[in-house]
Amino acid sequence: MMGFGLLGKVDYMDYEQLERRLEAAGVDIGLAEMHGRVTAVVCSMSDLQQAARLQLASNWLEVDKVEPEILASLDEMFVQTSESLHEFSDFDFRILLPGDDHALSDRFLALTCWCSGFLSQLGESESVRALLKHEEVKEILMDFQRIAAMSDEIPDAEENETDMIEIYEYIRVGVLMVQAVCRELLKP
Repeated sequence: MMGFGLLGKVDYMDYEQLERRLEAAGVDIGLAEMHGRVTAVVCSMSDLQQAARLQLASNWLEVDKVEPEILASLDEMFVQTSESLHEFSDFDFRILLPGDDHALSDRFLALTCWCSGFLSQLGESESVRALLKHEEVKEILMDFQRIAAMSDEIPDAEENETDMIEIYEYIRVGVLMVQAVCRELLKP
């Protein structure tokens, strides 16, 4: 069963398997943070070609040699994220996180890392100043920053699970808002 944190209708990768492969390659950035970065790039840049996507992914990995399969999986992450954020995608964007079979604290930690990656990469974009002039987007990004800074241990409990789903949905919808504003800013 796919957790709510997987990328939607296409299960193109096994989260844990790719996470382990990144760790084995000596990569310091986790998969959730990587997906946050990918999402920010997709939001803030239009029609990024494969060579540029692979170069970005290689830069983020900061290792000498990366297995071609890892780069192929990361490129597929770019493609799937772009498709899920496309204006005709029925809003099916999903944040890539460990599945529901993982402890809530692990999933929440991954969500904080996702927010950190998203904010870090968005901060490097050319459109960040224009985005911050948009009051709703500015508020969303400040909320993402607060979430990224959270470090409390979250025990497994039904109430906490409900809170996690609400935070997840807020972030997901926030990304859709950022994407919509970026799309307007990128229009010629």
